[in-house]
Amino acid sequence: MKAFFIQRVHETNPGTSIDGFLKKHETQIKGTPHGHYNRYRYFPLSQQTDLNKWDIVMFYHMTKYCPSDATNSAIYCHLKDIKRIRDTVSHLDDYRLPHNKYTLYRRQIKYYIDGVVSYINDPNLRLEIEEDVRRIDSPIANEVIEAYQGNHVLYSREDVAQLIQGKPMQAFFISLPKQ
Repeated sequence: MKAFFIQRVHETNPGTSIDGFLKKHETQIKGTPHGHYNRYRYFPLSQQTDLNKWDIVMFYHMTKYCPSDATNSAIYCHLKDIKRIRDTVSHLDDYRLPHNKYTLYRRQIKYYIDGVVSYINDPNLRLEIEEDVRRIDSPIANEVIEAYQGNHVLYSREDVAQLIQGKPMQAFFISLPKQ
């Protein structure tokens, strides 16, 4: 989403920086509940905007200020669907995602990402994303264990390692006990 947002800003506002684009739409952005809540990430007080601190939802909301056209209207639909899936998965009640849902979401997201990457037409970005997908489908790395522990402090490192037992990521998430 970051690459798409940057490209759309430059396509719809030639010669304008990201900060210039945000400043142009500042009143509109801050006038929304989302924009007001994230105003310090969109408009840091003493520095340039750091897009690395943005999440999917922030990029999604900012692409609304880049008008779509016939060549990219499907991409905007893809972004909306990615956000919908992100919202669904982020707000699960029991931290479990049935295998069939995981497979469905994974297939949908891959389709959407392929569309966005094809639109952006950057071979390096495509390779980077393909590598990320391979990592997601491989057995879980220590960084995932640490991230999971950070979000679920009730599990010790040993508890998480026992749950994983060399499983691919989808099997790991399906096997998590309810809390």
